[in-house]
Amino acid sequence: MAPSGPIKIIVRTTPSSLSKKPTCTTLSRPTNKPVGTTPSRASRTMLLPPELILICLKIVINAPETKNIFNLLLLNRAYRLFLLPILYRDLHLAGAHFTAFANPKQDRALHSFFLRHLKITGAIDISLKKLRPMTDKATNIVSITLDSITDASSPQDYEEFFVSPPNPKTIQAITIVRCPLVSRPWVIRGLARFENLRILHIDRYDEDAAAITNLMSDLANHIDGVPRIKALLITSNFLAPATLLTSVSAVAPTLEYLSLARTWVSGKALRAMATKLVSLRALDLGGCKKGFETADVVDFVISNAAVNVNAVGGQLKIHVGGCERVCEKELAEKLKGMGKVVGEGFEGEDVMRWLGMQ
Repeated sequence: MAPSGPIKIIVRTTPSSLSKKPTCTTLSRPTNKPVGTTPSRASRTMLLPPELILICLKIVINAPETKNIFNLLLLNRAYRLFLLPILYRDLHLAGAHFTAFANPKQDRALHSFFLRHLKITGAIDISLKKLRPMTDKATNIVSITLDSITDASSPQDYEEFFVSPPNPKTIQAITIVRCPLVSRPWVIRGLARFENLRILHIDRYDEDAAAITNLMSDLANHIDGVPRIKALLITSNFLAPATLLTSVSAVAPTLEYLSLARTWVSGKALRAMATKLVSLRALDLGGCKKGFETADVVDFVISNAAVNVNAVGGQLKIHVGGCERVCEKELAEKLKGMGKVVGEGFEGEDVMRWLGMQ
């Protein structure tokens, strides 16, 4: 015989959960394999406390069929308004998730308002332009990442996609990793419309050297003629040392973070860059095989120290891991004597965190 009366729910709690303020659980970092939307970095310690979930369970289990559950509907509405800014702040779409999210029957206006960081990865079976109804309304978007995309788009679709954000001045970070269609010269150069760009990461791009140098020139000559880029990452490519030097030099005055990891940058190019990078805080040269040696890095540090306004008190950090002609131990000893540090490599997401773009 089924018991009558309301059902009691007993939950064992820890002493911390008995405090006046409910405790919050912490969400671990998402894996590389996306599973839909992921909470923002700032919200990973702002999940719903267990006490609120228990209230919902009690209402559902104890409410007879004749009882009005209007309060539960109100609670559901409150949860929805609470979760939307968290779930759609950082949006990671891949494969079937992209297809489902780009469904034209779904109204994404509210999601667009909360969107800050958009990342699209992997194989998608429809065109990127299907996301236009959302990006056209994304007035607060800060960063766009396109990572190893294979899809049904055309270069024109990508060009239109980058034109779609209604307020280009909000875009501060763009990452493009191994996306062949984005590599068309007119698509790459079109990134110059984002005049407040702070971070630019282009990985595995070997299509057209002139497109890269022209983009840097365009970014350096916006309205007031002052480049705003604080971090430039041109990585994993076979661009000539002269192209890398020209590209870096165009935006060098404001660069604080520079990564030329896994490139063909030469010792001559490094020495030429040294006196131009007057604000540099970190340099990543990891994985550069044969372009320079220990003495070239030391010469860079000496020349840069004479002009760098930020390289005081050991602030300049250099990463040379995986460089065949550089002895890390010898370099560390010489840099230590100069008050500098052999640091670690970094990616665009690291710089976003350092610059507070959350």
